[in-house]
Amino acid sequence: MSYFLTGLRPFLALALVLGALPSKAGIFYRDDRESLQPKMGEPLARVGVLSHPDRDGRGTAFLVGRCHILTNFHVAQGEAPSHFTLLSETPVEAVIVAAGRYNPQARVGANEEDWALMKLSVCLGEVYGWFELETLTHENVMNENLVLAGYPGDRMTDSLTLDPQCLVHPETIPDRGGWRHDCASRAGSSGGPLLAKRGNDYRVVALNVTERARFDEVVKYYHVNFSNGAIPVSVFSKRVQAALKAHSRAEVLNESR
Repeated sequence: MSYFLTGLRPFLALALVLGALPSKAGIFYRDDRESLQPKMGEPLARVGVLSHPDRDGRGTAFLVGRCHILTNFHVAQGEAPSHFTLLSETPVEAVIVAAGRYNPQARVGANEEDWALMKLSVCLGEVYGWFELETLTHENVMNENLVLAGYPGDRMTDSLTLDPQCLVHPETIPDRGGWRHDCASRAGSSGGPLLAKRGNDYRVVALNVTERARFDEVVKYYHVNFSNGAIPVSVFSKRVQAALKAHSRAEVLNESR
């Protein structure tokens, strides 16, 4: 939960990555994360675990199309296909079909281009549906109570973990880009969606990506030097939508042959 004027939760170091050094993320004010098991047909059931056969650890990804998921590039990268798992499903393969201009030499997860669109071997979106992307300005998003969904490494993967109420803050980091937020984030939360409630559904407004400090305990106040980072939808929305349309056209052509 975010208390904008009183402080923030803890926060551990580098982005919750697969294949990087062990990392921890930030929780501020107090740890009020919730665990739940969303049922098929519920919006939050679209968030799953992404793992890679060549690395230990895991990250988070979520459905953005009939056959596609979105996550961080540093979670998805690798020559072999990744494995995407929803709560009630067996793992399915996922391969990168579009990605940002990620700089692997940058601090892990600190790159605003750290995003990847992946195609699934099984079109789970036909059953679960998918999230729509919504572009908000920095000014507008600060008026939103957000939810961060994911599979952090300090929780079991049999339940989805939510920070049910958190905020994007005014600060930006010029050399890293993106938004600073106080959503509770731990190793494994990379690639998770920052969600804004819209009626009975949610829309994705940003992609969780990184933390700026190493703390095992909950941080009782917020400061930009301890903040977590997220990539605004505006960074990748046009490229993701173009890729989704291209793949949809290709599928129609294949089916007509």
